Amino acid sequence: MSIYKKLMAVRLALYDQELKKEGKAHNRKYFSLEDFLKPAMKEMDKQGLCGVVSFSESLATLTIHDAEKPGETIVVTCPASTAKLANCHEVQNLGAVMSYQRRYLWLTALEIVESDLLEESQGPPQQKPQAKPKPQGPALPPPLPGQTPQASQAQQEAKELRGAITAILKAGFEGLTKDEVQQQFSHITGYDSISVIANNPAALLDAQEKLLAHFEQKGKSNVAAA
Repeated sequence: MSIYKKLMAVRLALYDQELKKEGKAHNRKYFSLEDFLKPAMKEMDKQGLCGVVSFSESLATLTIHDAEKPGETIVVTCPASTAKLANCHEVQNLGAVMSYQRRYLWLTALEIVESDLLEESQGPPQQKPQAKPKPQGPALPPPLPGQTPQASQAQQEAKELRGAITAILKAGFEGLTKDEVQQQFSHITGYDSISVIANNPAALLDAQEKLLAHFEQKGKSNVAAA
């Protein structure tokens, strides 16, 4: 069986599993890595496939290897990008970019479809006002600063992510003091505190995924449920 046939078998097997979106942000659900990567790895192992993600200055690359036929590969690439999150140093920005690119590479390779975050975050396209016959009425005043739909949605997204992270920490570090929990958060995520990234949805999402991955490795299923 060719490597392409094997990859298609993996995709169809995942479709049959009816994967559920458990990631929550921006009043929407999305596929986080933990939602599909583990079942995907099991199906790829059945087909003798192995995926390797790598990064260079210009590209993020997912290379799928056929373990039974060394040398046969399928390559998925994504242009390298950057992030400038407020109150985050360069390494934290790099980590956020790598997490997002890794997720999108796998979504592309496995043909997992979800709604467009950019379209949802910006709402429906604004229609151009139609010309009105003269005389025209007084023009409406422009929106006040801070009242744009995008700003409101970003604030709501950040609020939900802060709540989710707090629930994860409470479930995962039950019995520890507030200072001890703070130290664990900083150690696992690389961020000094939740308050430092409180208004940055991308950084909060990155921290949430790192915490969930940490507790998954520790075998704490109750944390994922939180």
